[in-house]
Amino acid sequence: MTASGTAADVKTIGSRMRRKEDPRLLTGRGRFLDDIAVPGMLEAAVLRSPVPHARITRIDASAALELPGVFAVITGEEVRAACATTQPVIWRMFPGQHMSEHYALATDKVRYVGQAVAAVAAVDRYIAEDALELIEVDYEELPAVSTVDEHRGRRTDDPRTRGGSPTGRRPVKRRNSRKTLRSPPPTDPPPAVP
Repeated sequence: MTASGTAADVKTIGSRMRRKEDPRLLTGRGRFLDDIAVPGMLEAAVLRSPVPHARITRIDASAALELPGVFAVITGEEVRAACATTQPVIWRMFPGQHMSEHYALATDKVRYVGQAVAAVAAVDRYIAEDALELIEVDYEELPAVSTVDEHRGRRTDDPRTRGGSPTGRRPVKRRNSRKTLRSPPPTDPPPAVP
């Protein structure tokens, strides 16, 4: 229904509509982002964590950088050095809610399987994927929380989730969820990264 709210607008809801994009897609003339090629364009591939919770003790990307066609290998420490702050949180569900501070790539710890650890830029996708296999990452595995019951029973300073609250705050107990959801979002900036 449109903003006018007329009876004619109601007739379009649930009725058959002729789709304009189908012939192009069904005949193979669709254009997608992966079809675009620009001269000098690089392709990227991301190395992801195979473990749910671990401390990153070493990343050696020297062999990947030696591979012909590799333009750059970026790790979390390089991202941290290049960025003034962590990834911004633009919306908080509850006032005072603790938000973990993360960068686009893991810096010191991985916190879930599949978290990005390093990224490679190369002349094509195949070389970028080959370079990922040459990156050596040493993990010191840490205990992980894998069920809701384990999470409920954890202490405030339990290192399995956040390593304790970096702000020193305890979790906020909510008594009236309706009142909490109506509260405006906090205007305080996030705490500074130590």
